[in-house]
Amino acid sequence: MNRIKILLYNTQYLLGIDGSALKYALNFYRYVYCPRSVRKKVITKLVETIDKEKPDICCFIEMEKNSIFDELKKLMNAYPVQWIENKYGIKSLLRHLPFFKTKGNAFFAKNILGVKIHYLKYGTKKLVYEIHLPKDIFIFMAHFSLVADTREKQFREIKKMTEDKNQVIICGDFNVFKGLSELDHLVAGGNLKIINGPNDKTFPSYKPKNVLDIFICSKNIDVAELRVLTDVKISDHLPVILEINT
Repeated sequence: MNRIKILLYNTQYLLGIDGSALKYALNFYRYVYCPRSVRKKVITKLVETIDKEKPDICCFIEMEKNSIFDELKKLMNAYPVQWIENKYGIKSLLRHLPFFKTKGNAFFAKNILGVKIHYLKYGTKKLVYEIHLPKDIFIFMAHFSLVADTREKQFREIKKMTEDKNQVIICGDFNVFKGLSELDHLVAGGNLKIINGPNDKTFPSYKPKNVLDIFICSKNIDVAELRVLTDVKISDHLPVILEINT
């Protein structure tokens, strides 16, 4: 029996803000201009975490395609598959505006069989990665809307998108601020189960109150462990590790 280890992390564009009101107030300027020294410190801690955990695939929400990302890619030479894509809709004006055109989601992997790009119909952040792992396991990774009604529509879309797969993992920042019950329609009457429990809180990282960074798996996937890395606070989210037996 082998294991596949997956890291899921909303990296907040490597800005190094832990989600506290004070840190937001003092450092909100980083969303417009973040000093290179700050981002390099964040990268150092991120790479240290990856070196310690040694995941097979790293799924990153909120990663920016810039020179700092290029440095991260060079440091992650154990992951020959490196991919970043703009998160906005293919016809969205945001893809062409200076502040938004570099904003995306990314993943790094040691070994995959293929990848497809999908775009949700609803919402502003539309990107969905479909990542084909060995043993015919498929990861669908997305960053869901902050607007509750839009989230519900997106959850229905992702359910339909994945229903023809026998072994599927849906992961990402689900933004379910009302709680895991928001996902009831996604998992109801089907082959999916929520892996996170109510105590697997990931946001805000300085004092977690919400379960936002979530793994949902097919019931036939043998889940060995899910862990929130509570000591890694270089973003306003905490990273999550999922291990499955194959």
